Amino acid sequence: MDRKADGADSNINEVYKNLFVGNEVIARDAAKLKELGINLVINLSPNEVKTNPLIYEPYDIKYCPLSSDDNVYTCLLNIVEDGADLIEDTIKDGGKVLVHCSGGVRKSPAMAIAYLMLKEQLPIWNAVKCIRRCRKVCPSNGLIMQLCILNKEIFDKVTHK
Repeated sequence: MDRKADGADSNINEVYKNLFVGNEVIARDAAKLKELGINLVINLSPNEVKTNPLIYEPYDIKYCPLSSDDNVYTCLLNIVEDGADLIEDTIKDGGKVLVHCSGGVRKSPAMAIAYLMLKEQLPIWNAVKCIRRCRKVCPSNGLIMQLCILNKEIFDKVTHK
């Protein structure tokens, strides 16, 4: 199944049912997001990508900045549960979510992977494969290490019950 949101448009891709990953180009195009049915925008790079609720308000799109520095030492673990909860709640209510960062290849795919691990119970490498089927991604080594830690926390609990 081709989950690209807009043909050859690499600015945004549907990586899982009603979960989209994109970059700052698509994040600034509120009209296009509305056309795609996006109800929530999660900005993982609010210090670099200067979007705000005002650009989405006329389109009835909610906006949520989740701050983490965009460098090799980004600490995603501090925000993954909040992000995964927001994604889950929006999708359960019938909505669609865009998770974006500046380039759409590191932090936003890492958040999508974390969501799949936390809420869909996919082990890390299954979650990575799921995202990579739909979008070219390249999370930093630091992000991959944090996702491995998260994987261990989630699935060690499951196997040691």
